[in-house]
Amino acid sequence: MHELSRVMANEFMKLIHRLRMWFTVGLMLVVAIGLSVSGYMNYQNSLNSYSQASRQQVLGTQEQNLKKLEQELKDKKSSRKPSDIKKEIAVVRADIQSWKGLMQKEQQIRFGDWKTFFKNDLQKRTRDLKNSKLNVASAAKLEGKRLQMEYQLQHDERPLLLTEKSSYQATNEQMTNMSRIFLSILVVILVADMMSSETTHGTIKLLLVRPVSRLKIFFGKWLVSLTITLILGLGCFIVLFLTNLALYGSHGAFQPNFLGVSYSPMYVNDVNPGALNEHARLTLVPNYEHVTIIPDWQFIIFKACLNTLSMMVVATIVFLCSTAFRSSMISTSASLAVVVLGNLFQWTGFIDKFSKWVTGVTSNTYPILFTVAFLSLFSIVAVILASRHFNRRDVLNA
Repeated sequence: MHELSRVMANEFMKLIHRLRMWFTVGLMLVVAIGLSVSGYMNYQNSLNSYSQASRQQVLGTQEQNLKKLEQELKDKKSSRKPSDIKKEIAVVRADIQSWKGLMQKEQQIRFGDWKTFFKNDLQKRTRDLKNSKLNVASAAKLEGKRLQMEYQLQHDERPLLLTEKSSYQATNEQMTNMSRIFLSILVVILVADMMSSETTHGTIKLLLVRPVSRLKIFFGKWLVSLTITLILGLGCFIVLFLTNLALYGSHGAFQPNFLGVSYSPMYVNDVNPGALNEHARLTLVPNYEHVTIIPDWQFIIFKACLNTLSMMVVATIVFLCSTAFRSSMISTSASLAVVVLGNLFQWTGFIDKFSKWVTGVTSNTYPILFTVAFLSLFSIVAVILASRHFNRRDVLNA
């Protein structure tokens, strides 16, 4: 154990004195702060679309359109069929009703007794759920909204309006963008030549002449790569959150967030619920049977830990490439290829299809046990392959 800790201390000293280490940290800080500020500026610009004056303007335009359509319906010289005009009138009236209802709801939530309003709305939604004419998708949407409103009433948490955004929501969105490929590239920059550079520069021979086994050298370097990835990942998410906290404020920490919502593909018929005909469409229907509702502050901590775990798996696979190739350039190129291909597999739905094959459902977030098991399996296989290769390779004659 003492020898392993000395190997790790030696590797940390090497990293601290490398320019790329501080370049990576600086790049992470600039991108994390820049992404937060950019998101806040976009949010401020979008407020103009949701302002009261803007909504009144849209409502006024819709009411003018309604008057024109009603006049056209009375005009016998109109070139359009009365049935078509009536359909358009019904659509415009529904839009006007929707806009008025939204504005009334926001006024009640912002300035009135939002709890009483929610209780009445909750009773209405509960009655609507018993309506047999609802299709599966509409019923599932109502059920999700009902669970959300019940949580907010029980925890005395006023819902956020369309014009409001919390630092927790912003951090959640930006964590997804950061962890998708940017953090993976930073891991490649730090880890890709951790072993191969020793071979390239011939310093691996100096390591092996010490009375330390190859496996301890290997595991010492691997543990350092995991540690630096852990610090980089959590540090990035902390910078994101603190920047967003300074921009948006601390409100919204206890807004509800759903975990364990599964989605199953089903045919939904808006005209005749339950019938499979030309009106049926294929859609993903949420299932809230095993859902867990947690506040936003817990959710972003959970997500940050899971994303950091996935980054540590990336570091392990990159370290495998660094061990497999003697050239730093080749190991870095191979690591970048692995990262890009991994994201391509994810974007094309390969992992989601594999998850569906294992669990039987398609989910917006993979089941946590499946995710951890999947990541752990990748790490174990990569470590076994890399350690066996390093232990058997003829390093001294490289």
